[in-house]
Amino acid sequence: MRQVRNQTLKFCGIPSVRTTRFPSVRSADDRTRARWLAGVEDLARREAGAKVPVRA
Repeated sequence: MRQVRNQTLKFCGIPSVRTTRFPSVRSADDRTRARWLAGVEDLARREAGAKVPVRA
């Protein structure tokens, strides 16, 4: 990930990149995956700066 960030993204003018890792996705149960997805939705919403409606 560090190589992609430093050699590709920064070269293309993207100054900062954050990485979120999810361990053992294959062995995670549905509850854990749902929690991860909710976290990713929250991150995307904050990064986009948009008010995206929350799914029920």
